Amino acid sequence: MSVCGIGIDIVSVPRFVEFVERKGDKALQRLFAPGEDTVGLSGPRLAARFAGKEAVMKALGAGMGTVAWHDIQIVSTPSGRPQVLLEGRARELARIQGIARVELSLSHEQDTAVAVAISVGGPGGVDQC
Repeated sequence: MSVCGIGIDIVSVPRFVEFVERKGDKALQRLFAPGEDTVGLSGPRLAARFAGKEAVMKALGAGMGTVAWHDIQIVSTPSGRPQVLLEGRARELARIQGIARVELSLSHEQDTAVAVAISVGGPGGVDQC
């Protein structure tokens, strides 16, 4: 296994909440896939998930608009750990680059949310990334 890429993103929670309030449910539907189960998540937690999506894009070497928001899904394991699911174009980019998985860490305070993503190559060494 080898590290293929690292991504980090930081989000202003008040700015994110204001965006969601201004755009309503359409914003949430555009940013989060139904399987991500964002119902009931607070502003800081939603902002952290959004930061996670941007950090994953960076870890994949994908710029904004390269993959759809729904192509990167962040779900919680039973223990609460964030898990990244790649679909569509994001999955294809990972496959082309030999990325086996993306690890993600999320954190938030009242005003700030941050995410760090690390894309990891499969067995096989240097040519995997």
